[in-house]
Amino acid sequence: MTSRYVAISAAALILLLISIFAASPIEVRAAKPAVLLMAPFNITATKADIRAVVNPGTRLTNWWISITPPQEGVRTICNGVLQPVNAPLGVGPCVASNLRPSTTYLAVVGAENVDGNAHEARQFTTLAAQSPPDVNTLPPADVTATSAHVRASVNPKGKPTTWRITGGLYAAGQDHVVCPDAALPAGFDWVNVGCTWSNLSPSTEYQYLASADNSVGYGSSHYVDFWTLAAQPPPPPPAAAAAIDWAVLSVSTAPAAPMVGDSVIFRMTLSAVSSNLAFPRTVQVQCQLDGAYCGSGPVAYEGPTGSIMTVSSTTAWVATFGPHTLTWSVSTANDPNPNNNAKSTNFNTGAQAQTTVQTATTETTGAAQTTTQTLGSTAALSSTTVPTQTANQPTVQTVTQTVRQANPIDESLQMIQQNGLTIISLLFAIVIMLLIVALRRRRKTPAQHYPRPVEPTQASTKYCGSCGVPLKLGKAFCGSCGQPIE
Repeated sequence: MTSRYVAISAAALILLLISIFAASPIEVRAAKPAVLLMAPFNITATKADIRAVVNPGTRLTNWWISITPPQEGVRTICNGVLQPVNAPLGVGPCVASNLRPSTTYLAVVGAENVDGNAHEARQFTTLAAQSPPDVNTLPPADVTATSAHVRASVNPKGKPTTWRITGGLYAAGQDHVVCPDAALPAGFDWVNVGCTWSNLSPSTEYQYLASADNSVGYGSSHYVDFWTLAAQPPPPPPAAAAAIDWAVLSVSTAPAAPMVGDSVIFRMTLSAVSSNLAFPRTVQVQCQLDGAYCGSGPVAYEGPTGSIMTVSSTTAWVATFGPHTLTWSVSTANDPNPNNNAKSTNFNTGAQAQTTVQTATTETTGAAQTTTQTLGSTAALSSTTVPTQTANQPTVQTVTQTVRQANPIDESLQMIQQNGLTIISLLFAIVIMLLIVALRRRRKTPAQHYPRPVEPTQASTKYCGSCGVPLKLGKAFCGSCGQPIE
C-alpha cells in the first residue's frame, strides 16, 4: 500500500513539473566569457609556449594571447574566434619567439563578446643565453692612400665578450692584428666596433676579418677586402690671408678751438696698407663724441696702398660749453693690426665767441681725389685721398682750410665795433635833417597874412620902345611891331 502511494505521488509531481515548464519555458541567461591562463612551458632563452582555456558562453567570442616585453609595447602572438558552445575550450599552445634571454615577460589571455570581456595574466622568465657571440664584418670607411677605418658589428649574446680585427695584404694572405682585443659588456644588441688602420701603401689591396668570443664560444665573420687610394700630390701652400692694415692717423675738429654755439666739423686722417689686395676698398668708420654716437657708415678708400685719406663729417655739431672727447674708429675685420684702428682727441669749448678765422695753405705737386660717402641715413663723410710718395710721384700734402661759422649776434657787435664812427656820423646827419624840416614847418603862416598881388594901374603901363604902342601886361613881344619886350 505504501509503495503504491509513493508511486502515485511521484507521478503527480512529474505531471506538475511538466505543466509548469509547458506554461513557462526555461530561459538561458547570457554571460561574458571566462578565461584561464595556463603556466607557460617549453621556456628557453629565446622562446616559450603559452596556452589557455576560454569559455565563450552563449555568444560568439574573440580571444587572443599576447606578451609584453620590458619597456616595450604589447605583442600579440596568436588569436581566434570561438562559437557559442557554453563550455570551456582549450586554446593554444601559442609560441612566443625571438625573446631575450634572462628576461621577464608578461603573458596575457583575453576574450571578448557582446556581453563583456575577461583577462588573465602571468609572468615568466626566459633562460640565460648559452651561445657564442655573433659577428658581422662591415666595409671600411674613410679610405685614403695610407689609412682606412675598418669596422664590424658584434652581438655578445648575453655574455661579456672580447672582439678583435685582423688583416693584411690581400695578395699575400696576411693576417695580423689590426684592432687589438677590446671588451664589450653582456647584452643582446648589435654593437658597431672598429679602428683606424694606418701606415698603408697607396693603390694597394688589403683584407680584414672580425672575430669575437665569450664564455660559451667563438664567433667570426667573412673577410672584407678593399683598395687604398692613389697617392696625392702635396697640397699647395696656403695663400696669404687677404688682409688690410687700417690705421687712424689723427683726429681733429674744425675749428680747432670751437666756442659755444659754433658749427663744428669732425675729421680724421686714415691710411690703409695691403700687400695682396687691390684698391679701391670700402671700410666701415664710426664717430663718437663723449662716448655717444655721432655718425657711421662705409667709406671708399681709393688707394693706392699707404695713401692718406681725410674723412670729415658733413653734419655740423653745434658746440656746447665744457671739455669734450672726440673718437674716430675703423672696422677691425680682417685687420692684422687692430691696435691702431681708433684714435681720440680732447678739446674744450669756450664760453665767449672768437672772430679768428683759421687758414691754411696747400702746397701740392699732384692732384688729390675727393669723394663723398654717406653715413647711414643721418650723416655723411667727406674724404680726401692723398697718394703717398713713390719714385716717380711727388708727395702731396692736403691741408683743409676751415672758416668758423659766426653767430649772427656776434657779427652785429663786430660791425658796430669796426664802423662806430660811420654810424654815429650817419645818426647825426639824420638828426640835423629832422631839425631843418621842423623849423621850416614852424615858419609857415596862414594864407590871409600873405601880401596881395598889386593890380596894374595906368601909371604902371609900359610902351614899346620901337613903335610906341602900349604893351599888354604879360606879353613877351609887341603886338604891333613884334619887338621883344625887355
